[in-house]
Amino acid sequence: MLIKNSANKTEFLEEIKEKKLYCYGAGKVFRDFLKLYPYIDIYSVVDRSADVLKDKFKNIKFITPEQFLKECEDKNSVLLITCFDYVEIEEELQKKEILNDLSCYVYYIMQEKDGVKEMSYDLNKYQLTEFRYQDCMAGQKAPADVTIIVAKSGYKPITLNRGTVTRGTEQTRLAWEDIADNLKEDSYLILQLPLLDDTEGLYKIFDIKKKKNIKIIGIVHDINIVRGNPTEYDFRQYKVLKEVPDVLIVHNMYMAKMLADRGFDSDSLVNLDIFDYLIPDYKEIKESEGIVIAGNLMESKARYVYQINKINNVTFNLFGANYNAQKTFNNINYFGAFLPDELIKNLTGKYGLVWDGDSIETCSGGKGEYLKINNPHKLSLYLAVGLPVIIWDEAAEADFVLRENVGFTVRSLYELPGKMSDISDNNYEIMKKNAETVGARLRNGEYLTRALKKAEEKIQEIRDGEHI
Repeated sequence: MLIKNSANKTEFLEEIKEKKLYCYGAGKVFRDFLKLYPYIDIYSVVDRSADVLKDKFKNIKFITPEQFLKECEDKNSVLLITCFDYVEIEEELQKKEILNDLSCYVYYIMQEKDGVKEMSYDLNKYQLTEFRYQDCMAGQKAPADVTIIVAKSGYKPITLNRGTVTRGTEQTRLAWEDIADNLKEDSYLILQLPLLDDTEGLYKIFDIKKKKNIKIIGIVHDINIVRGNPTEYDFRQYKVLKEVPDVLIVHNMYMAKMLADRGFDSDSLVNLDIFDYLIPDYKEIKESEGIVIAGNLMESKARYVYQINKINNVTFNLFGANYNAQKTFNNINYFGAFLPDELIKNLTGKYGLVWDGDSIETCSGGKGEYLKINNPHKLSLYLAVGLPVIIWDEAAEADFVLRENVGFTVRSLYELPGKMSDISDNNYEIMKKNAETVGARLRNGEYLTRALKKAEEKIQEIRDGEHI
């Protein structure tokens, strides 16, 4: 593969004349490219989520990397890498002999040639990234945003690709060894926890840390052993959580206290406060009546959703997969399931609801207990688009909502009609303005950036202590 890193915009446009243009990556970088080059005819977009994307976008052909290798004609094709982790993509494609004569450009580098600064990485900072399939569930959005925010803070992505690594094989072990080879001694490494890799290979991280004196910052997404019915996978991941990171970025002070009570060093814990929520090309949503409920609407996951018809004088707007509507109710509007970026364009309502469990009377059971230590990502979604929120009064993030004055709390969903009627137009506008202020911070990645700086300061204190 011929990497044309010295090319500028003019040279690129000249080469793609009368050739098939493939773009590799369909995320934010690709959308930025479309803005600058709206007139370019793209033959295909290569992305691991092609099967999902092709149903969500019209007039764009999506293919998988495997399909790309089968159909690409070197002499009549040009590849443009349109993703921020282009180094890893380059390295992977360079191994494919079938692409030996393919002309390849990198969008970031091409921008730099035209006066746009390329994302730069610190020589001693890395982040482990794992391939995460993007579907219409919210679960993949947070890790993807973390990867981007951390990269902007100088952490170079090194990838463990679960698309090519088979569990429990020699290939798994070799993949981890390749990770180890790419890490410099005395460097920083960020892990998003739990890791997707649930094999014995993940224990290589213990050896990597020791042999290369790596200092590790863990960013917690979930702690599954406290959610009820933990599996062997959950206990393996908890072992990594407890023993590998030097510093942990945790959701909030309640999660920090829970971990401290379980033997974690409280001085090694950094409070995130709330997950950021990046939105490319943000536009304000259209305000309408109704309370938004976004997420996985499967009855076994969100049983309370199938009881909200009992709440009088309140309309609910549902967004998410797996909604099983056996009956039609006047107070329920179902809008469908969307990929995260498309969801933003379709959201409509006056409030966003943060609730979980089997009942509309309270957040009960294991889901309710987890909500007492967890930062729900849907809270970030609502605030990122400027929606005031309604949250269970025992939820960990109820403190954040009240402190920032971006919504109100309820003990039971039966309280909704009365509480909403008590909110004056002026008070609502104040909450909405505050939500928009917080939303701007979320869209800029400010909360994780701030927490990461605190984590780095703690790492430096550890290193200074080692040198005394």
